[in-house]
Amino acid sequence: MSEFYGRIQGHRGEATRCGSKTSGITTVAKSWVSAVTTYYWIEDGKTRVRIAVTKEHGGSETLFDGTEEALLRKVKLGN
Repeated sequence: MSEFYGRIQGHRGEATRCGSKTSGITTVAKSWVSAVTTYYWIEDGKTRVRIAVTKEHGGSETLFDGTEEALLRKVKLGN
C-alpha cells in the first residue's frame, strides 16, 4: 500500500502517482511565471512536509517545512 498519493487534472484528463515511505512524493504545479512545489517524506517515523514557491527566473521561498501535524495546526485543521 502506498504511503502518499498525488493527483493532477488538466485538459488531457487525470493522472495519479503513488509514493512510498522510502521514495516520498514531490508535486509541482506551475505557470510561465511561478511554481508551487510540495514534498512529502518520512523522517524519524513522522510525515514531513515542505511547501515552496519559486519564480520562473530566480527566487524561491519555503512557505512551510515541518511535520504534517504542525502543518495541520498552522492552518487550524489539527487538534
